[in-house]
Amino acid sequence: MSVKKIAYAAGVSLAAVAISAATALPAQAAGQISICRDVNYGGGCVTTSSNVADSTRQLGLFWQESISSLRNWSDANICFYEHPGYTGAVMWVGRGANVANTHYYDMGDRISSWRPC
Repeated sequence: MSVKKIAYAAGVSLAAVAISAATALPAQAAGQISICRDVNYGGGCVTTSSNVADSTRQLGLFWQESISSLRNWSDANICFYEHPGYTGAVMWVGRGANVANTHYYDMGDRISSWRPC
């Protein structure tokens, strides 16, 4: 199930996408997400913390605005932001959800930070 909403805050347009899933979470991956450079979980993936303020600084230039698919293994909803420091457009991904193509939600190759929300 997905829902798109557009909100305006402080003169900045924020696109919020709600994605949820009713699947069980693997216990070994609680508190983590997997991000991939290409759609359908290809092009190189890494499993990392569910709270990253700046993907470039914390994961390296390889991940700078290059995420095209992801998996939320954490036990929380995760907000993925366009810019470092949790700013810009945001995509909300429910606990246990998988997003095979972030481009579909206008966030392809744009994600720079994320945290539980």
